[in-house]
Amino acid sequence: MASWNGRQFGKYIIHEEAGRGGMARVFRATDTSLQRPVALKILAPQLASDPESSQRFEREAITAANLRHPNIVTIFDVGEVEGIPYIAMEYIAGRTLQAVIDERGAMGLGYAVALLAPVAEALDYAHSQHAVHRDIKPHNILINADGHVVLTDFGIAQVSTAGGQRLTRSGMFMGTPEYIAPEQASAEPVDGRSDLYSLGIVAFEVITGAVPFSGTVPELLMAHAYTAPPAIATVVSGLPPALDKVFARALAKKPADRPPSAVALIEALRTICIRTGGIIPERGALAELATSRGSSAGKATVALAVASQLPPLQPPRQSDPQAATDVGGITPPRPRVPVAQPVPRPA
Repeated sequence: MASWNGRQFGKYIIHEEAGRGGMARVFRATDTSLQRPVALKILAPQLASDPESSQRFEREAITAANLRHPNIVTIFDVGEVEGIPYIAMEYIAGRTLQAVIDERGAMGLGYAVALLAPVAEALDYAHSQHAVHRDIKPHNILINADGHVVLTDFGIAQVSTAGGQRLTRSGMFMGTPEYIAPEQASAEPVDGRSDLYSLGIVAFEVITGAVPFSGTVPELLMAHAYTAPPAIATVVSGLPPALDKVFARALAKKPADRPPSAVALIEALRTICIRTGGIIPERGALAELATSRGSSAGKATVALAVASQLPPLQPPRQSDPQAATDVGGITPPRPRVPVAQPVPRPA
């Protein structure tokens, strides 16, 4: 299809592409029935006839639609037009955290706490609803013009079902290689603690501008499963030494050794930031991240986010004293697209 711009797609009029991934493209569109803007996610036409791809796309809509949280993108509608499945979500102008990191590089401990505290709350809520995201990465974290942070893209989420059906083939993993937990890399069963590992990698990347491991996909899988991350001070000098313990626990190879919750992980970082005299940005500072430097708000990259009833930033919580642990990092290759790969086994 040459162009989607201006096309009538069911009750939606498509205006422009907002982003794309391995399975789908996202467009800014208008719901002609309710006369409101939406972000319209459309499964790639070549995948529409593939049963597994269609099931995974449908599961994303069902999973996200049943998660009601201010920091999880809200689903408006799901359906099919001309045999092509779609998901309609809330729309707002803003940017992904990936775009911000690409532009600004290392952002420091304070920004990691401010940006990821809402994500941690969203994750803990999703886990309480028996949903595991399985693809936590900066590309799936969105910041709008009000400084509101939203988690999106439950396209490979895993939910507990009576039948126990899994859409991942045996011997394959789903996720983005730079961010997957060791158990994902080994195609073993995952739970909420797998998301905590990925959140730890994102936190490390926000602080330092780099992730712990780099290399080919097989090399990354082996590193997550068997290699200890380097100390954070080897990536950016001058960071508090206490971060090493926080990230060591967050990136523990065994899920049982990780923090008890996503919020506990971020609160451990908050405690270190406060004790070392760091500054945690308020929402106004986060709002500035929604547009690229040197551009007007009207030229901001389109992103998905919750646009209404934005709650104030939460006050600091008492940190979990057990959640003191660390990670190290090296710049990863791009692009970071979820892929399914055979799992390499050690000789």
